[in-house]
Amino acid sequence: MDYIKLKKDELLSTGALYLFEGELMKVVVKNVEDYNAGDHITCSYTGVEFETQILKINDNNLYMLIPQFNEQFPNEKRKHPRISGHIPVQMKGCARSEHEQENIEGLIVDISRNGFGLTANRSLNEKNHYNIHFTDEQLPIDVQVIIRNKRQTDGEFRYGCEISSIEEKCEFLLRKYILSQQLATNMVKNK
Repeated sequence: MDYIKLKKDELLSTGALYLFEGELMKVVVKNVEDYNAGDHITCSYTGVEFETQILKINDNNLYMLIPQFNEQFPNEKRKHPRISGHIPVQMKGCARSEHEQENIEGLIVDISRNGFGLTANRSLNEKNHYNIHFTDEQLPIDVQVIIRNKRQTDGEFRYGCEISSIEEKCEFLLRKYILSQQLATNMVKNK
């Protein structure tokens, strides 16, 4: 287990870096009563100092925001979380000719910042690009993906998709959705 130094005003303490996924860091501390949600903290990890904010406190766990674009944080520790889901989508992709588009319904079964897994009731072409519209009001985004892998089970096709294009606003909404799901589950890993 790695340790991280925390500084809030004049208070100095050490915590155990329990988990770091995406933009959320979970640190276990002994004296959680010294902290409040919303506190701004200066952390020191592997000799690098960076600023963060406490988003949530649960038991002896501090859940802190480390923005994806924080260049001070050593990114080799960062993992992108994969969140389980059940999000309906509409897809448009190439059909028989380059100019033809076919409409396909799908269901997102897991999602991360870089891509997701989805099921569809028909076969999609591996390595093809598809435009995907999320129809769930919690995640109203549009992305372009490329199918990286596929497998068939029980009459359904499951695909691994990599996001190849996403607008800045949609990327923000995706990051916000993933962060909210992590906080709701206390960063329990979905395997």
